[in-house]
Amino acid sequence: MEDQKRCSSCLRLKSYIHFKYLKTKDEYSSVVFDWNKTERSYPHTRTLHALFEAQVRKTPQHIALVYEEQTLSYQALDEEANLLARFIQKYYSKRQLVLGSDTLIALCVSRSFDMVIGILAILKAGAAYVPMDASAPIERLHYMLEDAGSLLLLTERRLIDTQFFTAGLPLELIFLDEKPYQHESCSPLSMCGQSTDLAYVIYTSGTTGKPKGVMIEHKSAINLAYAQYNIFHLSQKSILVNYFSIAFDASVSEIFCALIFGCTLHIIREEIVRSPLDIVCYLAENKISAITLPPALLSMIDWSKLPSLQTIGFGQQFEISLHTVVFHLQFDIFVDIVYIYQILSSLPLLYSRALLSHRSINRC
Repeated sequence: MEDQKRCSSCLRLKSYIHFKYLKTKDEYSSVVFDWNKTERSYPHTRTLHALFEAQVRKTPQHIALVYEEQTLSYQALDEEANLLARFIQKYYSKRQLVLGSDTLIALCVSRSFDMVIGILAILKAGAAYVPMDASAPIERLHYMLEDAGSLLLLTERRLIDTQFFTAGLPLELIFLDEKPYQHESCSPLSMCGQSTDLAYVIYTSGTTGKPKGVMIEHKSAINLAYAQYNIFHLSQKSILVNYFSIAFDASVSEIFCALIFGCTLHIIREEIVRSPLDIVCYLAENKISAITLPPALLSMIDWSKLPSLQTIGFGQQFEISLHTVVFHLQFDIFVDIVYIYQILSSLPLLYSRALLSHRSINRC
């Protein structure tokens, strides 16, 4: 019955669009069929960490990460991830535990280099990561660890000292802030994993019940990264921002749109994320090229102060948010607004875009 209702609604919407906006069959065919021929080739047989390592070989000294006043090159980031990956592999080997594509390793750290190092290391070790937001309620964190069945948690000492979300769980901890893996070799690891292996498991909000883990393979995450890299018109010169928590799926494209294409990724401090004024200052000072934001922030930011910003991505509430931007944006800059619609971290993605400029109406 529900499927029939959906089909009926779709047909009504289709008819509405056809008769109200598309006057001829050719117009309808062009918009509905021709414009939706969006198939693109992408390396669907590779893994995220393999593509990252390929980029390391291309641009080893290019800046990969920026956090506060610190920077990390692609080579340095790769070497740090290799150290930790070997440490993880030895941890499982010493305990005679199986480390494979369905092994879930939890990651709960604050915004820092360790956040990205942890993600890459888990993938390089041959496992999948379960990202957790340290600011989430203790009950949620405890449930995620229990449900995922993780035997290992990469975290920070201060988080465990202040939040007891691991109590009662058969779990061992690696404190990334104490760098216990520094004695390992930083040389490249033997490549492991396939594109159909799990890359990560992100938990839903749980608003309709208990949170549910959504399992995403490498090839799906790569498809996402390639799609957004192209739709955002990025290049190796692009400077991107990690705005979202790693526990939210938008962080995947933020991180890997940068790291598998040679861009520079800025990790914003938590205090800046909470302040629209501070966000504007940060984006302006660091000449950020593209950013994805929650719709609610679009009307709170003075975009005229951001001449370097080329693309704004956002999801949900498309019409309301776009109208808000149109009325608040100072039209002395050219900006590409990309609406992203994504369900439960899985593909496909649907895109709409608006190009706003009073100076160059014909600019493409």
